[in-house]
Amino acid sequence: GSCGQVDTGVVSINAPYEVVPDLTVEGLAMVDRDDTFRSLGDFIPANNFIYIRSADEDKNIPSSKIQFALRLPNPAIVYLAYYEGNGAGHETLRPWIEEERWSLETTLASPAWTGGSIDEIRAKFFYAGVAQIKGHQGGGVGGPLVFVKKVDLWPQLGPDYTRCTYEAATTGTCPGVVVQDQTWCQHAAIENDHEFYDFDLESRCCVTSP
Repeated sequence: GSCGQVDTGVVSINAPYEVVPDLTVEGLAMVDRDDTFRSLGDFIPANNFIYIRSADEDKNIPSSKIQFALRLPNPAIVYLAYYEGNGAGHETLRPWIEEERWSLETTLASPAWTGGSIDEIRAKFFYAGVAQIKGHQGGGVGGPLVFVKKVDLWPQLGPDYTRCTYEAATTGTCPGVVVQDQTWCQHAAIENDHEFYDFDLESRCCVTSP
């Protein structure tokens, strides 16, 4: 993927998904349904959100299977927006929600669409790489709407000093990950379920440990 952009190539199991970087009101919500968005809330392209237009027919994929995967060249947060109570029963139907520590998102204004009222949003941070999302196991009940937001962990060093050159300058010297500041190093420790972290201010090198 190219540096500084979210390359959202999507691999699905049952149907091709669509990556929508410029979602608008009245845009289609799914590849195989006619439902559209009435509003986007905070999940707008201007806030670095990209929409993943998934397939309703995939709603019954077992929770033990991978429903789709996102290729993320940059760190990102993936959001799963459940509607009309279809997030009920995570404990038994989708235990991966708790096992993988998908948190409840309550600070963002929810989008609205013609398919039902969105009443639960789950979020999870992923480092660059492949983010695998397991099956909804809906028993006929529709699966979540999927949004992705790029997370900028990299220092803002001006247009002539990009993330790529910054990584190149520090490759081999940082045994962990180069992050923007100490707060992001703490965040990295939490996401890795580590108790300790060490952040070097000069190199912005972050190392976490159990």
